[in-house]
Amino acid sequence: MAGLNKIMTYVIYGFLAFVVLLSSFADTVFSAASTASYAAIFLILVFISYASGGRYNKYALLYVMFLITAAACCYALIWNGFDHYILYVSALLALVVVSFEQQHGVNVVEKALRVLIPIVLLLAVFEFVTESYLFVLEKEGSVLDEKLFAGGGDLFRAKASFYGPLTLGKFCILAAIITRKNNVFPVLCLLASITTQSRTAMGLCLVIVLYNSLHNDNFKTILLKLGGPILAFLLFFPVEQISMDRIASGVDVTDNTNAARAFYWITSIQYYLTYDLLYLIFGNSGDWASYSDGAPTESAVIYTLLEGGAFLLLLLLIPLVRAGLDREFWFYAVLIFIAGNVNMFFYGRMSSFFFMYVLLSEWMAKRERDKVGYTAADRSR
Repeated sequence: MAGLNKIMTYVIYGFLAFVVLLSSFADTVFSAASTASYAAIFLILVFISYASGGRYNKYALLYVMFLITAAACCYALIWNGFDHYILYVSALLALVVVSFEQQHGVNVVEKALRVLIPIVLLLAVFEFVTESYLFVLEKEGSVLDEKLFAGGGDLFRAKASFYGPLTLGKFCILAAIITRKNNVFPVLCLLASITTQSRTAMGLCLVIVLYNSLHNDNFKTILLKLGGPILAFLLFFPVEQISMDRIASGVDVTDNTNAARAFYWITSIQYYLTYDLLYLIFGNSGDWASYSDGAPTESAVIYTLLEGGAFLLLLLLIPLVRAGLDREFWFYAVLIFIAGNVNMFFYGRMSSFFFMYVLLSEWMAKRERDKVGYTAADRSR
């Protein structure tokens, strides 16, 4: 059993490394192969888990099975496509990983991130200083280079090993939340987020670091922890003096990028409101992509409404709200909801897995704490 558990741990490590590497090639010709790889890894994880006597948390299992069954029924009876399938594949993978961690009292994902975060940071800083990408991809005739991701501006946005700067930014936010109980790694995520010039990533990672410091440490420790980010800002100013302006422009309604994002929000919401009652409730996966010719919604929440309707959004919010009722996690639940509203936060091969992992692990952790609390109170009577 111990040997199988060790193998399971290494398979999970390999899977997480694979997810990060795969996110370099999202939406390219590797998509079909990557989906098959996800399925193969899931079967391997399930087999090893079953062979080692693994047990699944019944609440998490019921939730994921209901989520997937509902999606299968909608796909068969209602939807015109299945553009957001990655969310359900990630839910299955997260279920196996979370159940294994809880059964054996290990934090495999957090330990893996403690290795991945410094590597990603070093790659991002190298790109940021040299103002050159480690590799450049092409998609539908467009070169995904430094100029394209700059969006017509004169700023450089690092992406490290990822598909683009926004993907790296999502990694920074989710990794900071998962490693939040550590004093170092959320700060490293903040530094990496600075190199992306992603306002959402920089702002939320800074808030996470500040909240962790104020919530857990004394003032002296706060200053020590913030010393790194402050020095990083001062160091990066000669290279790129737009970081603070980027954060400030996040709340500037006259900013061109904010205006464009608001346009996509309004357009996609208006289209959702044209749905029939059935589609309002269950969505119509594939319809928005056909109507908009691939235009973004710039919001995971709005995209969820279009793809899976109010029903799917409610299914995703239930465990998030339940986990958020825990005093140890409510603040991070709010940040996740904010991030989901301002970009495609939980869609993508990397971000969808980490999102579902956080969703299930925190929900199940709260149930365990509630159970322990109830038992202790019950015994004291």
